[in-house]
Amino acid sequence: SCHVRVSVMAAGCTSYLVPTTVTDAYWVFVESPSATRDDVERIYGKWLVFQPTSRIDATWKTIYEAVISGQLQAPRAKCSTSRDNPNAGPGKNPSKVICVYTSREDLELVGLQLIYLVKETIRYKPNEVTRRAMYSHTHKGPLTTRTLYWNDGNPQISEERKL
Repeated sequence: SCHVRVSVMAAGCTSYLVPTTVTDAYWVFVESPSATRDDVERIYGKWLVFQPTSRIDATWKTIYEAVISGQLQAPRAKCSTSRDNPNAGPGKNPSKVICVYTSREDLELVGLQLIYLVKETIRYKPNEVTRRAMYSHTHKGPLTTRTLYWNDGNPQISEERKL
């Protein structure tokens, strides 16, 4: 299944699901058909694309198709759904998030490919931060190590920030 109740997904998940129509799972997933076990094991973190609920389906479709086609060289991605996620903070959050996973080595390459798809600022969060259960509603201070600014079609990446 390409949507699951926990943060584990079946390998080779390529069935497209519309995020705002899913209410029984926190995430929908896609995995690149060319992703190897090594690619998945080397995942270091993810680029975060925040979108209002009104735009999440269209943005997810663009990213989903780019992962499947190989235009976006990420081994996997996931998108939040209509189900309220306790890790998103208390109350109804008007924005949703898409996570595009990368290795440390491919962080900048995938970031540049992604920003040309979404044409807006994106941020990078290492998985270690997530493993330590650090979320915006539970932690004061920055949670991301890099920011990639769209800058009117001239992307600029920030220096790496230590957390």
